[in-house]
Amino acid sequence: AMRPVGAPATWVLSNHDVVRHRTRLGGGLDRARAAALLMLALPGSAYLYQGEELGLPEVTDLPDDVRQDPSFFRANGQDG
Repeated sequence: AMRPVGAPATWVLSNHDVVRHRTRLGGGLDRARAAALLMLALPGSAYLYQGEELGLPEVTDLPDDVRQDPSFFRANGQDG
């Protein structure tokens, strides 16, 4: 399981499954930028989750009335 596979490494700080790294690191913009800079300096490919390039924090206090699927009404409430 730990043998070299000859493929470049890939690096991420956040994704849709975990809290954004700025929030995990205490909310400081300088910390978020330092973490992103470190990730970009590592060998291999770096992947930024949308908003990481801006240093956006996790948003946890959106009221339900402003959360909406933008394609819900265009698709008549149907997925896919």
